[in-house]
Amino acid sequence: HEGDAGGLLHHMDGGPRGHLPHRHLDAAAARGARHHRAAGIHHRDAGVHAAPAEGGAGQPVPGTQVLLSADDEAGRVEPDTATTDADGRVRAAWTLSPRAGIQHLVARVPGVDSALTVTAEADPAPGNVRIGVLSPDLRGVAGEELSQPVLVRLTDTLGLALGLVRIGWSSLEGGTIAGSARTDSSGAAQAYWTLGRRAGRQRLLVQVGNPRLIPATPVVAVAEAGAPSGVVLQSGQGQRATAGTRLPKAIVVLVRDAGGNPVGGASVTVLPAAGSVEDSVLITGPDGRAAVRWTLGAAAGEQRLALRLAGTAASVQVTATSRAPVPVAPARVKPRRG
Repeated sequence: HEGDAGGLLHHMDGGPRGHLPHRHLDAAAARGARHHRAAGIHHRDAGVHAAPAEGGAGQPVPGTQVLLSADDEAGRVEPDTATTDADGRVRAAWTLSPRAGIQHLVARVPGVDSALTVTAEADPAPGNVRIGVLSPDLRGVAGEELSQPVLVRLTDTLGLALGLVRIGWSSLEGGTIAGSARTDSSGAAQAYWTLGRRAGRQRLLVQVGNPRLIPATPVVAVAEAGAPSGVVLQSGQGQRATAGTRLPKAIVVLVRDAGGNPVGGASVTVLPAAGSVEDSVLITGPDGRAAVRWTLGAAAGEQRLALRLAGTAASVQVTATSRAPVPVAPARVKPRRG
């Protein structure tokens, strides 16, 4: 069951604990077992059913006294003593204590050495929970797990730890999360975050309690590009120019990592089979791009240039067509008369 700390819980659910020699308590299940309500709101109706353990095929036992108590002193059960009706049931209202987390109600029958324990989940009251992010400046490689876990701590508005409170984690940009299901006794919880494959800003949401009442807390990490793994030609293929002259447009390449993210600072070696280039080694900019100008060789026809990504087998080939220079007719000089 679920409710808000300090709220009133009616339905009791669970099962018998141990073996009773004459009678046992069995929780009567009701529909709508999961609810979230603000503190102090009535939650649901239900009952505890007393039945014989032997020889009665589970027949109800009316007129049996049942003692009810909350394990948290700040919680209340009303009434705390009840007598089963003709159907073997008793009904009581359970007000959860202001403490968030798991709470228990215990039902006992005098003279029986076993008891029925009912568990309820008390969400923090809206407005009385603070989620502190203890892992600032998170940064890692896109598609890989962060080198440090994401740490958060839950407290109330007075700074007191909220221990054993259920907590949820979700990533908004792909990736995966493996995190604590509950806070520990100090209110702390942690998660291991594998970032999505795209570089840039990524977000993780930490949810406590009812998301309709308590907004999720975002945690931000910066995903950086991984090691360079491929190079592609962006522009400059198939140009034409006169032999011995520079091509009209620059040759532009893009270097990417395994996830397709542009990689800055990568080294690309330029190897012209003919002609010359301004730089034989290029360094990509923050956008993963690098450019070079190519001056063709003196021979007419197809010419080639290779660009190889350092540290990998990746490369691209560029071709250009060289035209023979147009011959210049010799100038005619008229002889002077006289």
